[in-house]
Amino acid sequence: MAASGQGVVFKLDKAGTETVLYSFAGGTDGGQPAHGVVFKLDTTGTEAVVYSFTGTDGWEPAGGVIRDSAGNLYGTTAYGGTSNAGVVFTLAP
Repeated sequence: MAASGQGVVFKLDKAGTETVLYSFAGGTDGGQPAHGVVFKLDTTGTEAVVYSFTGTDGWEPAGGVIRDSAGNLYGTTAYGGTSNAGVVFTLAP
């Protein structure tokens, strides 16, 4: 776990060795990203928040996102929407 307790992005190699790619600090970097952000990492490990959910437009993204050939991202959230039952979202490039 990250020293800040806000979550990490990691990879596992074929031997099962973990490498931390990014450690969330909390706040503007989308700490605890499962609670409401879509983020990206570049090849140097620099993190950028792509989208922050407000609650009514979704909360707690569930699973990953998929990208179509035009670069749109599609995903789901566990909560949010008119009945707080989750939403399906699209993020344009």
